[in-house]
Amino acid sequence: MTFLLMLRLFAGRLLTFLRGLPWQAWAALALLAGGLFYGHLRYNAGQANVQAKFDAYRADIQAQADKAAADARGKEQAQRADFAAIQSKLVSENADAHAEIDRLSADLAAGRVRLRSRFACRPVLPAAAAGAPGSSQAGEGGLRDADAEFLVRLAGQADDTARQLATCQAILKSERSPP
Repeated sequence: MTFLLMLRLFAGRLLTFLRGLPWQAWAALALLAGGLFYGHLRYNAGQANVQAKFDAYRADIQAQADKAAADARGKEQAQRADFAAIQSKLVSENADAHAEIDRLSADLAAGRVRLRSRFACRPVLPAAAAGAPGSSQAGEGGLRDADAEFLVRLAGQADDTARQLATCQAILKSERSPP
């Protein structure tokens, strides 16, 4: 109860003081309050303007990031399809080449095919040894069947390496080409 009494006394004295102020003081207080209110409104408007610009900037950055991500996904899918096509081509070519080498090796072993002789593989033997019984085909040149098969297999391995290199080049070309 003493608090209410003190508040009433304070309010009464405050009202007496305020009634005693001249009109110029009231005008100054009104101008000050109006200025503060106007400043508060302008501050809030400026803050809202800055927030709107920031939100627009953020939305623009997000749109650019989304577009870049979509472009990257599209390029990745295109590369994946290119790589799959390149891989299937390599597998197909390897299967065909290995079947051809196996067929050629079988033909060599059966004697249906002979490698063309570009040079004569004649060992240099003394004349007496050349005519001796047990000498290895001294009058005939060329490669033995095992040597011919070895060369065919070696050529097949070289072709495998060339196909792998061509595949690597195709992959690099696919990666570096624009979408």
